[in-house]
Amino acid sequence: QFLREYAGAPLSIAYREGEKVSITAGPLKEQEGTLLKIQGNKAILYIHYLGIRLKAELPLNALKPVR
Repeated sequence: QFLREYAGAPLSIAYREGEKVSITAGPLKEQEGTLLKIQGNKAILYIHYLGIRLKAELPLNALKPVR
């Protein structure tokens, strides 16, 4: 009963600095990066893209942990 009532509720994922994450939305979708820092609902991460190391700020809901 409880799960049916809250089926659309957002889930919270705990991230740690240094963790590998995958981008799930936006122009960098499906790229992977390393989490540097979390600031509120945003994450700052390094992404290696086309041989360049980029520093990006993305919303936490656009990331998922790499397993």
